[in-house]
Order: sequence, then C-alpha cells, then structure tokens
Amino acid sequence: MVLHLIVLLLPFAGGLDTDWESVARQYAQDMRADNDYTVRERAVRLGADFKVVGATVFLCDALDESCAEQQSLERRFAELSQELADVLGQDERLLPVKKRESLAERKIIGERVLREDLFCALIVEFLGKRVDDESRSVVSETVSKARDWRGKLRLMEVAALQKNERAIPAILIALEDKDPRIRMAAADSLALIGAEASVDPLCRALTDKEQPVRYSVITALSALKAKNSIPHLISALAKEEGLLRQNLSVLLEELTGQALGIASESWSKWWSENGQVFLEQDVAPAVVAGPSKDKEDPFSYYGIKTYSKKVIFVLDISDSMNDSAEETVVPLSGIPKRTGNLRPKILVARDHLTQALVALPESATFNIVVYNKYVSTWKPKMVLANKRSKNEAIAYVLNLQAMEATNIMDALDAAFRFGGVSLRDKYYPSEVDTIFFLTDGKATDGRLQDTKEIMAEVKRINKIGKVTLHTIGIGYLHDRPFLETLAKENGGTYVNVQ
Repeated sequence: MVLHLIVLLLPFAGGLDTDWESVARQYAQDMRADNDYTVRERAVRLGADFKVVGATVFLCDALDESCAEQQSLERRFAELSQELADVLGQDERLLPVKKRESLAERKIIGERVLREDLFCALIVEFLGKRVDDESRSVVSETVSKARDWRGKLRLMEVAALQKNERAIPAILIALEDKDPRIRMAAADSLALIGAEASVDPLCRALTDKEQPVRYSVITALSALKAKNSIPHLISALAKEEGLLRQNLSVLLEELTGQALGIASESWSKWWSENGQVFLEQDVAPAVVAGPSKDKEDPFSYYGIKTYSKKVIFVLDISDSMNDSAEETVVPLSGIPKRTGNLRPKILVARDHLTQALVALPESATFNIVVYNKYVSTWKPKMVLANKRSKNEAIAYVLNLQAMEATNIMDALDAAFRFGGVSLRDKYYPSEVDTIFFLTDGKATDGRLQDTKEIMAEVKRINKIGKVTLHTIGIGYLHDRPFLETLAKENGGTYVNVQ
C-alpha cells in the first residue's frame, strides 16, 4: 500500500529523483486551470523545487501568465468601479437589481484580483530565491520581453530579490520607458540591487515629469546613500514642492548631517562652501550658516507634520465613535481609575480635523472621506484650500454624526481613487500624495474585512500610487498592529490617540 502511494506521488515529488522533463508538461497544463488557485499554486510550488534552468523558465512563464490574468481582471474591476461610481459605499438594499448584481460581481472580481496578486507575489518569491548564474541570466533576459507593464514590474522585483546585477542594463532602459509605472518599478528595483552604476541614471530621473516616479527615485537614492548625488538633490529641491520637497530635505540631512530645512538656497550655499571637502574627507564639515527661515511652514494633524499639498482626510464615523476614549485601569492599589479623554471620540476627531483644515496652506488641494457602514466624500473632486472651501469643509465636519458599522476597505478605496491610479489599468497623473486615515476600531463591514487582506490590497493599489498613508488610532480598542503596519508599509506614521 505504501509503495503504491509513493508511485502515485512521484510525478509531484518536486526535485527529488523525478526528471524535470517528465513533469513539466503537467505543471504547464495545471497553470491553465483558470481561477483554480489550489491547482495552480501546487504546480508552482512543486516546480520551484527543481533546481534546473527549465524550472526557472517555467516560473517566468507562470508569472507572465498570471500578470496577464490580473490585468484582465483589473480591467473588468475598473469598468465596474466606473459604472458604479455613484453608488459605491451606499446602502445596497435601496439600489435597483442590476446595480446590486454589478456590485456583487465587482466584489467577486475584486477578490480574484487580490488572489491573483498574491499568487504573483508567491512566484516572485520563489524566483527571487533562485540565485544561480543560469537563473539570473534567464531573469535578466526576460525583463525586456514581458508582455505588459505588470509583468515587467514583477520581473524587476525578481531581479531585485536576486541582487541580479546582470539585469541592470535592462532595468536602466526601463527607467526611461514611456510608461511611468515601469519607470517607478525600475527605480524601486535599482534601490534594492544597490549597484553604484545606477546612481547617475537615477539622478537624471529626478527631473521626471511624473511625481510618483520622482518619489521612487528619491527613495532609491536614499537607499543607495551616494554622496555624489547631493548636488543633484539640491537642484531638485529648488524645483519641488510639498511632500517631495520634504523628502529631499530629509535625505540631504541624512547624507550630510546638516539640518538646513527645505530652503534650497541654504543647501546651495553650504554645498558651494563645503562640498569639495565633504566629498574628499568623507566627513561632514561644521555648519557654516544655520538653517534659514523656510518660505513655508508644515501643517500638522495629530502631531504628524507634513508639507504635502495633496491631502485626503479619511474619518471614521461609525457608532463606536460616540464612546469616549477613556479606559478603566486597575493599578496596584486596587482602586479602578479612568484614564484618557472623557469626551466622545467623534467630538475629539472633529476638533482635530477642523484645526488641520484651518492650518492647510491655501496652495494645497484636499478632500474628506467619511465612513461607517457606508462611504461618502465631501466633494467629487479635489478642492483648492482657499478660505471659502475651508469654511465649507469645517461646516461639513462639524455636522458629522457617528452611527452604523466600520467599512475600512471601501473607505481606503475611495481615498485612493482620488489618486488617479488605484483602480484603473491605465496610468493617470496623481492628484493625491498623502492620506490621513483615522479609525477607532476594526473592520466590521465592506468588501474586505480581514486585516491581512486589507493590507495586501492597499499594497497592491499603492504599488503605483506611491501615496504616503498616515494612520491614527483613537481610543484603546483600535487594532494597533494593523494600523502600525499599514503606515509602515506605505511610508507613513502611526499615532495612538487616547
């Protein structure tokens, strides 16, 4: 009986004594099992066990097919999202039958998109571990042959995990691709490979016309920590504004040890007087002139300071926001003690948001997303932060009432849609670079409620958007690990408010 089972399992024994050629055809056939992820995942896992170049080619082909499937699903998801734009987040019970059917299809397609994305990530993980010369050669040759932007993006991720310097020429070509999404991915990959040869091309890319690309380039140069990038960073600082200007200032401070703010004049003066010595001696000279007065001040929301001028505020108005943020603790004395803010959380949240709106620079654009079981936005488009619009927004915020459940995923969906790139197959220029997300609890409604799935979906969406996501947890019942991770994975800061 045992011998019979061993014989049956031999075709699936992965790189033990089984010849690759004898199972390759079956694995390739299993990969065409459409949305049967169990069969497809088994084929990939077993194929990854073979340490032969044929298995590497198989995994690259599997990745290409999965990316193509994801593109098809995302296209349909985008079509449904656009068709249902006026009813997303509303009470489905009040909608016509056809709308409800479309919403149900969108939910199913959305789940498949996420599952396909996770499947792609699994293949990338397996390929990234194949660091033999033959596998690196296959990947470097395949980068330029991917059938669409998504496949090329994933293959560059593989090259980065492999630390594959053979792929650098292809990635440098991708850095100049006409598609901004590919240019972003190229910068991200160069940062992880860490090759010195990529510094000069990245410095040239600081002038890219798309902000998310420049965001990726700045992040890459931050990872490479090359001193010869400093004059290029100073030149970029003079042209940037908002969040990217802030990021450049932080990077210059990390590279030089100088705290000269966001004013490019101060940095130019310091570099002209000290740059040559800094490059030759590998030490930071003393500051000759202190930081000059910046031409603009950051605004603050829950202590998070930012120079961003493209901001979305996402506010939880679920029923639990009517409770206070207090917590009853029992100290060693044994006498219960109430700590924290005794006011209802919704009042605290409204006060903080109105203060942030007042502080917004008039050159900024902003919007507000509020959510409970349902999701709504203050305005259909981003709005200039002039005195009139800020007064309107404050009046809107002060009238908000808390009720119903907590729909986190659909609220984040709504916020990222303002970014222009989240739910569409085509690239659109970004209208948002910063999201402030506030909640007091856990997801109890929406198309995704599991925290791991929400984080994976946000990661998928923001791979292109490059939006900084700050999270604020109010009260002691919010999911701190979830909000901390959500902020960390998306370049933001987590704040715990009691």
